[in-house]
Amino acid sequence: MEVDLAVRLMILLPLAGAVVNGLLLLFLPNLRKDERLIAAIGTAAVAIPFGIALSLFVADAGGIATLFTWMAAGDFS
Repeated sequence: MEVDLAVRLMILLPLAGAVVNGLLLLFLPNLRKDERLIAAIGTAAVAIPFGIALSLFVADAGGIATLFTWMAAGDFS
């Protein structure tokens, strides 16, 4: 999986889970009583991005990526 897609999924999946749960409760009142479905959607909306973040971390565990220089003092950085 490409890194850009993975980062977008990590951001959008929890938002999508919240929207789906909100719409289920708002427009489908018969599903309000099914707490297991709502809990499964909420848990999956958080667990899947965690798995994506974990896979990105494990894939890059061997390397160090320098995103920016935090503090530089002469030759020491």
